Amino acid sequence: GHRYFLAFNAFAIVLLLHVTSLFTSNKQKTTILLVTLSTLLAGNFLYYPGKNLGDATIAYREYFAAIALLKNDVDKTTPLYSHAPIANPSFLTNLQQIQPEINRINDSDLDALPAIVQSNVNAEFSVAQQRYLTQKWYGKTYGDGIVYVNLFLNPKFHTKPTNWHLREPSAVEKLMLKLKARAGK
Repeated sequence: GHRYFLAFNAFAIVLLLHVTSLFTSNKQKTTILLVTLSTLLAGNFLYYPGKNLGDATIAYREYFAAIALLKNDVDKTTPLYSHAPIANPSFLTNLQQIQPEINRINDSDLDALPAIVQSNVNAEFSVAQQRYLTQKWYGKTYGDGIVYVNLFLNPKFHTKPTNWHLREPSAVEKLMLKLKARAGK
């Protein structure tokens, strides 16, 4: 599950071991197996408002290859903006200084930024911000396995590039976004 649930998970394991010690041996083994598997699966599919696969999957999802592809398509002088983890300093992410850095959006007005990098490993983009970027800005998707990275260019700073298109969300993603928007009300 999510890294913030570590203390709760530790307590739940101790409680589970205590409760299952009261069961008979076959029941105990079956219960432990079912709870362990359901915890792993539930943690892998955990999706709640404001979060995404970067926070909740069993395996760490790498976005570096998609970012490398993206940087080939953008002018080196154009500053890029995003949220964590993509906007983490490169000396922390890559253990070296890489240029150009991807700057943090923080509380900046999106309209004032020339280029934004958004991905399914970014947790801080709201549904409204994602909708705004996909409808008003020029976008292109770079994929690497299940991880995708979108580059959005602000029309105030850039002309429309040719042959740019965004990936179409799957039916499951659309359902999750609908549930996320409903939960945010």
